[in-house]
Amino acid sequence: MLDEEKARGMFDAARREVGDDPYKPLSFKELDAAQFLAEYCWVVFESGFRYTVVREKFPAIETLFRSFDLAALANMAPVERDRLPIRNKPKADGFLAGCRMIAGGGWGAFKRRLENGGLDVLEGLPRIGPVTKYHLAKNIGL
Repeated sequence: MLDEEKARGMFDAARREVGDDPYKPLSFKELDAAQFLAEYCWVVFESGFRYTVVREKFPAIETLFRSFDLAALANMAPVERDRLPIRNKPKADGFLAGCRMIAGGGWGAFKRRLENGGLDVLEGLPRIGPVTKYHLAKNIGL
């Protein structure tokens, strides 16, 4: 059992890290392609990494992945490992493959599939599995 002093210390550390405002997920209704792709990318790269590492590197990831513009990502060549802010080429390749999948049918069609099929549709994306689909769903307001 966790003692009160230790629990308070953990809570205070969390508050310093994220502030007093609780996380507010995006509204699925208002979700656009760039917002979705940013969350998809975040979940792919955060899986297996510390939150603080991904948070620190994410601005460079966003720049590399062209501010999550779907058309640009669908046509983007694979990124060399040394150019990746987090040097995990399988994650980058998987994310780009997912972008191509979404672009192939169009953002609107993909969003409708998400609305109707929910979590199962998310799990069809590369690098999203039976656990990470819940993380992504929470982040996009599903």
